[in-house]
Amino acid sequence: MRRAHRTAAAARAAGGAEVPDLPGSARKAAPARVALTAAALAVVEPHLGCASLTGWLRGAYSECGSIHTIRDKHGNRDSCQAQRARRRPGLSRAHAGAAALPVFRIRRLCKTYGAGELAVRALRDVDLDIAHGEFIVLLGASGSGKSTLLNILGGLDTASSGQVLFGEQDLSAAGEAGLTEYRRRHVGFVFQFYNLIPSLTVWENVALVTDIASAPMPADEAVGMVGLAARRDHFPSQLSGGEQQRVAIARAIVKRPAVLLCDEPTGALDYATGKLVLDVIERINRELGTTTIVITHNAAIAAMADRVVKLGDGTILSVENNAHKLSPAQLSW
Repeated sequence: MRRAHRTAAAARAAGGAEVPDLPGSARKAAPARVALTAAALAVVEPHLGCASLTGWLRGAYSECGSIHTIRDKHGNRDSCQAQRARRRPGLSRAHAGAAALPVFRIRRLCKTYGAGELAVRALRDVDLDIAHGEFIVLLGASGSGKSTLLNILGGLDTASSGQVLFGEQDLSAAGEAGLTEYRRRHVGFVFQFYNLIPSLTVWENVALVTDIASAPMPADEAVGMVGLAARRDHFPSQLSGGEQQRVAIARAIVKRPAVLLCDEPTGALDYATGKLVLDVIERINRELGTTTIVITHNAAIAAMADRVVKLGDGTILSVENNAHKLSPAQLSW
């Protein structure tokens, strides 16, 4: 374990560019229960909900005395996880009675990086409401503020001033522990790069997240929703780029998040594969009612949204409703 901690530290110092494989012996175990190493977990910190890998490990040790394992292929949890699930509180009171409210209310939101002459104002007095179940596209050029806004909504960053409400929960007033709990319970992330653990199969990459979710769907259900049931036992190296991105989507939705945040989900994909991925995201929004926010610089993708929010120089330039949404199959660019 000391070696795993050293490896994780080295990976973080290098920007997380390399993540070592898990031990082959763990992969070959029957039934397949894969022990999680610190280095392997480093790529999925946002999905685990913790502000840092160290925090997640500390929580695992303090509650159970050892790192727990993910579900086996029969869906069984170990006793450590079961104890943690029993102690985990239910849906926060602030969110439970807020179904009639917008999922997000953003007021005079500002974000500034640096200070003095070097200060960069990434967001300037942003005001926006986002309803439950909406499909929103944040559209803008590089540097427009869309990624900063998405990170604040996801609890990965904090505002310099202003307010962000998730239901009745004030995210702008939340501390690190509150944001960790918020991410863990309510937010699924899909990034441009897939961040899959190479030594875990499709099923295992998805099942990993169910260990920290209070009411996850079965991992096989999530894998089936993205059309990869036949590939459940394949490793990432055996998948195409589009298939890997669909695994990342399954990992994001398996914990049944209230919000799905997608950062350039088709940016690394070709045209045909990108449309397949967009079709999966649209289905999640339509069938599960998950509030979905996609950021992109590709204006064609905006046609599939309920509303399009255009940003420029840290401000909202316009908000447009799509009276006639297009399906992903109808998009072209």
